[in-house]
Amino acid sequence: MGVIDEVNDLCFPKVEKRPNYLTAIVVHGVFSTGPFSATHAAVADMKIGLTSNGSGRIVENRGAKEMLERVVKPESLVVKEVEPRELIAVQLEKLCVNACINPLTVIFRTLNGGLLDERVKGLRGVLCQEGSAVFLKYLEATIGLDEGLKERFEAERLENMVREVTERVKENKSSMYQDFDAGRETEIRYINGWFAKRGEEYGVDVRTHERLVELVEAKEEVKLDDIG
Repeated sequence: MGVIDEVNDLCFPKVEKRPNYLTAIVVHGVFSTGPFSATHAAVADMKIGLTSNGSGRIVENRGAKEMLERVVKPESLVVKEVEPRELIAVQLEKLCVNACINPLTVIFRTLNGGLLDERVKGLRGVLCQEGSAVFLKYLEATIGLDEGLKERFEAERLENMVREVTERVKENKSSMYQDFDAGRETEIRYINGWFAKRGEEYGVDVRTHERLVELVEAKEEVKLDDIG
C-alpha cells in the first residue's frame, strides 16, 4: 500500500501525465532463488484490476485491457479480473494477512507454520482487531461502508482468514523473512507501517502494529514464551 502514491510523487507529479495502473493481489507462495529467478512454491490464486492513478478516476483504455487479458489467460496463475471496489477490498484482506504473517516470522525467526503455535493466537487476534478498526475507517473515507463490508472486515473474520492462509503456506518462508535473511530492506513500512500511518490519521490505537515496525527495523528476535 502506498507504492502508487510514491511513484506519482517521484515520477508523475502532474495528474495529466500519469499512466493507468493495474494492481494485482497475489496469494501464491513464491520464494527467490537468485537474481531474476524464483520458485512457485504453493498454488493459490491472484486477482487483478484497474486502480486509480491518484486523479480520482479510473480510466480503462485499450492498452490496459490488453495487458489484463494477457495476465488472466494462463490457467496456472489462477487469475481473476475484479472491479475497482472489490479490488480495494481484496487488497486490504491481503494487507491484513501480510501484516500478521510477515513481521511475526521475522521477529520469531520461523517459517510460516511456526505461527500456528497456540502462543501466537492472542497476538494475531490483537493485530486483526487493530486492523479491523483501521479498515472500517479507511473504507468509510474512500469507497463507502455498507453492511457487507462491515461483516467482511470484522476482526473475527480477519483472524480466521489469516489462520487459513497460514495453514496453506505453512511450509514456506515469508517474503519479509527472505529479505531479512538476505540483508535486504524489508517492506515493513508499506505493511504494518501503513496501519501506523492510518491509525494516526483516524485516531485509532494501533500500538501493536507500531511495535512490530520497531522490532523488525531493530532486527530484534523475540521468543514465543515472551509474547505477553
